Amino acid sequence: MINPNDLVYRGEGNNNIILADNKGLIYRVRKTSLPAVLPTKKTRAFKKSHQITVLFGQHRMAQYFGPGFVHHFESIYVDSSTLKAIKDRFQPSRPAFRLDRDVDVQTNRVLACPDATILPSHLVAYGKGPVLCVEIKPKFGAIPRGPERDPVEMATRRNAMFCIMQFHETKMRMWGRRSSYCPCDLFSGTPGRMVRALEAMLEVRQNNLRVFLNSRCVLNNRIDHLDDALADFFYCDQGDTATAECSTNTGVEANYYSSGDSVDCTPPLLSSGPEESSSDDSESYPNETCRIHLPRPIPLRHRLITDLILAGLLSESPSSASSVIKRSPHFRYDCDLHPHLPSPVLQDTSSSSSYVPSSVSRCCDLPLNSALGRILNAQLESSLSHQDMIEHYKRVAAYFEEHDISWTSYIAGKVTVNVEETPSDLVRSLELVEKHLVAMVARDCSVMLTFQRAKSDCPEGVLTVGGDCPCVPKTILNISIVDLDPKQLSNLEERVESERRVVEQFLVEQEKK
Repeated sequence: MINPNDLVYRGEGNNNIILADNKGLIYRVRKTSLPAVLPTKKTRAFKKSHQITVLFGQHRMAQYFGPGFVHHFESIYVDSSTLKAIKDRFQPSRPAFRLDRDVDVQTNRVLACPDATILPSHLVAYGKGPVLCVEIKPKFGAIPRGPERDPVEMATRRNAMFCIMQFHETKMRMWGRRSSYCPCDLFSGTPGRMVRALEAMLEVRQNNLRVFLNSRCVLNNRIDHLDDALADFFYCDQGDTATAECSTNTGVEANYYSSGDSVDCTPPLLSSGPEESSSDDSESYPNETCRIHLPRPIPLRHRLITDLILAGLLSESPSSASSVIKRSPHFRYDCDLHPHLPSPVLQDTSSSSSYVPSSVSRCCDLPLNSALGRILNAQLESSLSHQDMIEHYKRVAAYFEEHDISWTSYIAGKVTVNVEETPSDLVRSLELVEKHLVAMVARDCSVMLTFQRAKSDCPEGVLTVGGDCPCVPKTILNISIVDLDPKQLSNLEERVESERRVVEQFLVEQEKK
């Protein structure tokens, strides 16, 4: 039984409002406007779309991402009166640009899954101090190759769609500033480009970056209390005194009311002369002087980027076999809008990250079993454009309708198509539609990196980052891939026209330069 009074607003996307309770669960409440997958007689009911989401996430996407990255979630019944109470309670918390779509009080289905801003129960015993969680929506990290028959096609074959979208008037009204973040940089595997992408994401936050401390949002597109949150996280062993003095020295107010500027937070023990360590484990780090980064430690935001986020995105499970992603020749991995220039953090010799090189190359090997590797691998499943996919989608939809096949059952593996008795063109179309749906989900999913300082008895089998210097103690890392709702395929023609208008406006803006 869901009690709206026990819930807090966590955010929302195009189709869901995200709420959290105090029991470690997240609820994804659907908005009005029916999403369409493959319309058949058995998939028109809205509650069926929730079943599709559950089955698609746990059956199809888990195959690509791995069960370790995908949360178990389920569709639960909620009566209409509870949904209406949720609608009324959280209406004031919602951003203005999201108010065109409301809670659908007629669905009676809500998706429930574990809260990724906290560590799962099997890791709790090994952590100490605050829990920091970074949520990133990386978007599509490659550009499909194809014909360049007109300026619109030329632009889409040479630039990431996320970067083109920054010039659209709707985005400008929504965010006020263009982001210089490029997904191709983040998925490049080249540390310098990845750092540049993360810095750009941090500088102009849209709906692609959020940070939580103990499940409380401290950074999004509207608020920035990150500096004090990072001081609490990195200096938790020194208690309130260290954090308060750090805030005083930098002119940052306590209680998460920071200015948003990156600051050098240097507690007294880290800025003093060398001291003898009483222990060589991670618990002694906060009381040691960092001899690696003398004469000064790096800013906390740089530690977050290089030593937590970057390290986390490139991390593989200790038990996984090491391999790298194979980049398909059907895509390009460089965006013309973002030529390769060193990030400012690369000029800072005090950076603690072992991932930051002295020069920037175009692409490096991206670990296949890292979160980014898994996501990019799924994104590359389809190199077809939405225009190319329309014919295949219509063929499959007609076949399913004719044979009374439920897309829900097909995704769940309960129904199979006998390829020996099915026309070869239909078999090919079905394969392409499935792969395109997988790719679309991967191009809009989110990664959640959850960190907590590790105790000295943390087992070797637990995934960790840091630990090489006092600036970044050994830290437990848990990775989740979320937002796995299947995308609409019935509106491909409208999507094609919409994207074309966006690109045309981009070209007009480029001509003004």
